[in-house]
Amino acid sequence: MVEQTVLCVVGARLNSSRLPKKHLLDLEGKPLLQCLLERLKTSSLIDDIVVATTRDAFNQSLVDLCEKIAQPVFAYEGDVNNLVDRVDTVVRRHKPDFVLYVCGDCPLVDVETIDAMISKALETPKVQVVELMPLPDGKSYIHEGFDLFSAAFWREMSENSIAPFNQEHIASIYRHSGVVKPTHVEYVELDQLYSAIEHRISVDTLADYDFMRAVYKKWYRQHGPETIVDFKWAISLLQDDPAYLAINSHVRQRKAAEKGRSVLFVTQAGAEVGFGHLSRTLTCAKAAQEYNSYGVKVLVEGKPISFSRLDLFNARWIESLQDATDVSADIICLDLKNITDEHIAWAREHASYVVCLDQYVEGLEPADLYWFPSPYVQAELASREEVKFGWDCMLVDQSIPALKVAGLKKRGVVLTGSGDHAKMGATLAQRLATDFGAQVELDWVQGPFADAPVFTQEQPDGWRVLTQVQGLSNHLQAYDFAICVFGVSFFECLGAGVPAVCIDPLHMAKPEEWQLLKNAMPPLMAESQDDVCLKLNKLLENQCDKEFLEPYQMDIVKGPAHFAASLRALIPVSWQDAFYGEHSGKLVYQHVHGDVIECEQCGFKHMIPLPSYEQLKTFYEEEFYQAEKEDYLQKSVDEWLWLDFEFGDRLARAEQSLGSHSERTVLDIGTGPGGFLQVAKARNWIGLGIEPSDHAASFARQNGLEVHTGFFDAEWAAQMGQFDLVHMSEVLEHVPEPSKLLNLAVSKVKPGGMIVVSVPNDFNPLQEAVIRQDNAESWWVVPDHHLNYFDFESLENLLRHAGLNIVNRSTNFPMEMFLLMGENYRGASDIGKKCHKRRMTFDISLGQRKPEARRALYESLASAGLGRLAIVYAQKPMEQG
Repeated sequence: MVEQTVLCVVGARLNSSRLPKKHLLDLEGKPLLQCLLERLKTSSLIDDIVVATTRDAFNQSLVDLCEKIAQPVFAYEGDVNNLVDRVDTVVRRHKPDFVLYVCGDCPLVDVETIDAMISKALETPKVQVVELMPLPDGKSYIHEGFDLFSAAFWREMSENSIAPFNQEHIASIYRHSGVVKPTHVEYVELDQLYSAIEHRISVDTLADYDFMRAVYKKWYRQHGPETIVDFKWAISLLQDDPAYLAINSHVRQRKAAEKGRSVLFVTQAGAEVGFGHLSRTLTCAKAAQEYNSYGVKVLVEGKPISFSRLDLFNARWIESLQDATDVSADIICLDLKNITDEHIAWAREHASYVVCLDQYVEGLEPADLYWFPSPYVQAELASREEVKFGWDCMLVDQSIPALKVAGLKKRGVVLTGSGDHAKMGATLAQRLATDFGAQVELDWVQGPFADAPVFTQEQPDGWRVLTQVQGLSNHLQAYDFAICVFGVSFFECLGAGVPAVCIDPLHMAKPEEWQLLKNAMPPLMAESQDDVCLKLNKLLENQCDKEFLEPYQMDIVKGPAHFAASLRALIPVSWQDAFYGEHSGKLVYQHVHGDVIECEQCGFKHMIPLPSYEQLKTFYEEEFYQAEKEDYLQKSVDEWLWLDFEFGDRLARAEQSLGSHSERTVLDIGTGPGGFLQVAKARNWIGLGIEPSDHAASFARQNGLEVHTGFFDAEWAAQMGQFDLVHMSEVLEHVPEPSKLLNLAVSKVKPGGMIVVSVPNDFNPLQEAVIRQDNAESWWVVPDHHLNYFDFESLENLLRHAGLNIVNRSTNFPMEMFLLMGENYRGASDIGKKCHKRRMTFDISLGQRKPEARRALYESLASAGLGRLAIVYAQKPMEQG
C-alpha cells in the first residue's frame, strides 16, 4: 500500500485589526507562533508543516522568525485577503493526500485530537472530511483552529471559492455557503473532558493574550522549559479556577458572515496633558475590540514615549491631526483635553459616527454620543439621549486581578499623576512618612514628568519610590489603600475595590461633581493635605474596610462594557449569508451563541447568525419535546381548563368574524400535543394539525386528533385544501424565515377566512422595566429556541405584507408583573410554577364569572403593547370579481 501523506498548513499574518503582530507576542520566552509549531511537531502523523503568510514588509518579521527556527514558510504574493488560494498554493506544491489547516493564533491546539482525526482519515478509504462527533443539546468542544480534508475535497472547495467571502475563510464554501458538500464524512469521538466547558482558546484580543499568558505562566511554574503545555491539564485548570475563565470570557468573536466594523480613537499624551486621556482611550479601544469585535486604530497626538501596552494596539504617534493619514472608520472617538468644533468637523469628514469623551461640544453638527466618565453632568445635559454619564460610565480596566501579598503592615500606594502638577511630592511625602512611617508600607509612584518625592528625613523601611511603572491599573488590587489626586487613577482604585483618599488641589473636578463625591463617600474625599492624613488615619483605624465601596465598584467595573454597548447602538450590524441573504440593523442584544438585531430587511428583531434548516430539523424532530419540554405533554392535560379559556377565546373571536357555518375547518400549524385542536373539536370544528415532533404528534393522535408529523412546507401545503381558519401558536419565533412560512399559511386560508397568530411579545415595556429595576439581562432571549423576537407592531406588519387585513389584537397575562412585584421566577422553576398557577387561577376565575371583562382587559393591555403574548387576528380579503 502506498503511504499517504498529511500536509499541515498554518495560516498566519501579522495584520490583525484587533491584535497586531499577535503571532510574535511572547509566551514565557517564546513567540506565540513558535509555541504552536512546537506543539504540532509532536504529532507522529503529520509529514510536513508549512507556515503560509504574505510577502510584504509588515509580515517580513514573521518570515524572519520562521527562518530563524528552521521552519518552512511560504510568502504568498497574491491577494492578501485570499486565504484559500494562499493555502492552496502550498497544497499544490506539496501534493499531499490530506490537508490539515491550522489557524496560527491558537497555541493550545490539541495534537492528541488532531492525531485521532488523521488516524481516522488514513484508515478510511475515500473519506473527504473528518470532523469531531457532534454533541447533543447544542454543546460544543473547546477545540479551536483546525480542519482536516482530503486533498481531492480541498481542491473542490478551492476551485469553487470564487466569492470574496469564501476566499477569506477556510471551508466557508462548505460550512456556510453550502455550495460544496462532501459525500463521505467521518467522525471522531472524544473524551467528555473536551466538552466539559466552553471557552475561547484562540488569541484575537488583548484579553485573549492575557488569558494565554496566565495559562502558560502557570504551567511553566510547575514544569521544565523543554515541556509542552498539556491541553487536558489546561482544561482541568479552567475547571478548578474560574478566575482564568474570567480573563477573556467576555470576548465576542465576530461571526464569519458578519461585516467588520472599525473605530478610530484620537487622543493626546505628554507633559502638559499627562497620560489620563491615553489610559482612558486604551480602555475604550480594548472594550471595542473585545465586546464588539471591532477593528481598532489609535492616533496619539504628542511626542512618542513608552506607554504600557500601547504597542499591542494598532497605534501611531502624530504631531497634529493635520498629519494623520489612513483615518477612515465607521466611528471616530475623540478623547482630547479641549475638543473643538474643528475636531468634530474633521471627524465627520472621515467617519459616519462621532463620539466625544468627557466634553460636550455641540458645534455646527453635534456628535452622535457624548460619554462622561463621571457620576455627574450639568443638569441641562442629563436628560439628553445622546449624553451618557453615571458610575457605570467610568472607563477603568481591570484585566488581570493582582494577588495581594500577606504582610504584618497595610500596604498603600500614592498616585499624583504623570507630572505631579500640584507638587504633592514636595510636601506630602515627608508628612506621610512622619505620621505613618512605622504603621504602613508605601509605594510612591513617580510619574514620567514628575519630580521625585522629597523625604527630609530617612525614608521609612518598606517605602519605595517607583518609576517606569507599566500597567499599574492591573496591580492596584494588591494594595490595601491608596492616596490619589483627583483623576482617572482615583476611579481605577475604586474599580479595583481599593479605598483611595482623594484630594483635588488643582480643582479639576467641577464643584457640583466634588460635592456629589463628598456626599457619596465622605471617608475618602479630602480638602487638604492635613485632611488627607486625618482620613488615612481613620481608614487605618477601620482596617481599610472597603465594604462601603462595593456598590460603587460593582457599577464602575461595568463601564467598559457599557461603553462598548453604546457604540453598538450607534452602528447597524450587517450579516450576509448565501442562503438567507443580507440582514442588517441595530444590535439590541448580544449573546455568546449569537446576537439579536432589529433587522431593517425583515422588519422585526431576530438572531444572527441563523441556523441551517438541517439543524432546526434535527432539533424539533428529535429533541424539543423529548429533552427541552419533556413534561409539556402531561401539562397540556393537567391544564385543560385553563387552555379551554385561552384557546376557546381565540376560536370564539374567529367564529364572530366568520359568521355562521355548518362546518368550520381549521389548520393548526405547530400543533404540539394538540391542546388547541382539542378545544376546537369540542366546539365542533373539523381540525387538522401538523407537527414536526413525532413524539408530540403521537401524543395528539392518541387523543383522537388528526395530526401529521412533519414541517409545514410547500410539499405538505400542496396536499391540503383551504381552511376557514389557520392557527399558529408560538411558531414564527422558531423558524428562520417567518415571512415565507406565513405566506404559505395564507395560501391555505379561504377567501374571507381568518388567520390567528400568537408569538411571545418580547422587548416589551414591562420587560424593559424589570431590566432597569433588577439590573437584569434580557432573560427572554433564548438563542437555542427562539430565532425571532416580535412585538404587536412587527407582527401586524408581517401579516399586512402577507396581504391580510388586521381585525383585532389581544394578549394574555403579563407574567413580568410578578417580577416587578418581587417574585423572581427567572432560573427558579419552583417560583415559576407558583406564578404560572396563580395566573391560571386568575384567568379561570375571571373567565368563569366575567368573560367579557377578561376579553376587554387583555384587549386593553394589547393596545398598550403589554402582555406576555402578542395575539393578532387577521382576515384574508375576498377574491375580486
